[in-house]
Amino acid sequence: YLPDCWEGIASRAKTASRVIIFLDYDGTLSPVASTPELALLPPKIGEVLRKLALRNNFEVGIISGRSLAEIKALIGLEGLAYAGNHGLEVEYCKEGFVHPIATKASSLLKELYSQLVERLAGINGIILENKQFSLSVHYRLVAKSEMKKVKALFGEVVEASKKQGKVRVTEGKKVIEVRPPVDWDKGKTESHSGIILGKLGGRLNFPLQLQR
Repeated sequence: YLPDCWEGIASRAKTASRVIIFLDYDGTLSPVASTPELALLPPKIGEVLRKLALRNNFEVGIISGRSLAEIKALIGLEGLAYAGNHGLEVEYCKEGFVHPIATKASSLLKELYSQLVERLAGINGIILENKQFSLSVHYRLVAKSEMKKVKALFGEVVEASKKQGKVRVTEGKKVIEVRPPVDWDKGKTESHSGIILGKLGGRLNFPLQLQR
């Protein structure tokens, strides 16, 4: 819980030559919304990010389950590091990285997405996202009476690829995600910060990650 450890964080930040702060988007920078497109960045938060990015001793990174292109468009600020698809694609200082396993899995994910669109088309409230290196099935607005059907149809499409080790399936709050078969997520700060830390170097860097 952040307030309980803030004094320790502040003390370390004061002695660091640079503070590297990683922030999640949904539920951290933006309020949780009923649909992905309604989760917008509040102007005051955007202004704070802009000011932090201008400070010489701060590096700001945004980590999201959304695609890299989408999270960059939502934040709309230059000079930040961006990690999309839970860190499978990263961009910082004009340099980019895409996990090779994600690249390899993208064609299968596209095929699974097309099948899910077809199979789930008749269910009210379902929202599907094709993020190139992952896909999401949001069911927050789906009636409870339809949930068994959603999960059954999802399993019919995805289960074979999952059993063959071609994809991973994870669940969040009212969302099921299909990802490449690699243990890689927003919580692994070292995975997302490799490009940034590699550029900056030095023992006095202080990485800090905040997420919901």
